[in-house]
Amino acid sequence: MYQHQGWIVRQIFPDTADTEFLEMHCRLRDISRKAATTSTGTITATGNMGAPATAGLVINVGSLSYTTTAAGKVGADGAVVIPVIASASGAAGNTTATAVGTFASAARCLVLTAPLRSV
Repeated sequence: MYQHQGWIVRQIFPDTADTEFLEMHCRLRDISRKAATTSTGTITATGNMGAPATAGLVINVGSLSYTTTAAGKVGADGAVVIPVIASASGAAGNTTATAVGTFASAARCLVLTAPLRSV
């Protein structure tokens, strides 16, 4: 009985309320849930100096996939940093700070050797 009363008290305050009651608190204040956004970040690939990295390349990281959003060219240091966007929106598209991926199709003269960084 006292556990139920404790649960009821937690529902009174938005910071301790369960999801259902938190959404009720939000409706009272005209606050609505935002739509999920898509994760973005960068990858680092290595290759021959001057090798192109085109936009639209797909990179797989486990069950997740990311698409390059801009083109780049491998610099004198043998690396290129390319911006990417996740294919899944919301938390599903997030990765850890260091996750290694592979190109879904052969990217001519490029090897993905550096980890994806905070996508």
